[in-house]
Amino acid sequence: MQVLDSEWTLLLACYMPGASQGVHALRLAWERQEFGTDGAILVDSAGFRQPLLGCYRTEALRLALLSFNAQTSTGKGPSLRKVIARLNLAEVLAPAGSVADIDDWVDAQVWGIEKGMA
Repeated sequence: MQVLDSEWTLLLACYMPGASQGVHALRLAWERQEFGTDGAILVDSAGFRQPLLGCYRTEALRLALLSFNAQTSTGKGPSLRKVIARLNLAEVLAPAGSVADIDDWVDAQVWGIEKGMA
């Protein structure tokens, strides 16, 4: 995180084909000045935070990670959920389908992706 010089970090999972809708929702929240002190995170219709589709203040992420590193010497990093639990984040309702992910071929078929496609 020390090499980042941007004020904000967008975390975006690569296995969420509808993520562009979520990014758009975050951008609208930014424009309406609805971000928390440390950023914003999408929340699905069941109320679950989606940490891999959020916009975070880079310095807040760095400080949260440093506090974990100071507490452990195992060399194992904390989960992203634990890191962001320390942040003041606005919750933005995720548009339908924006946080759906592809974990297997059944999920891929929902998005029109078949085995052997390149």
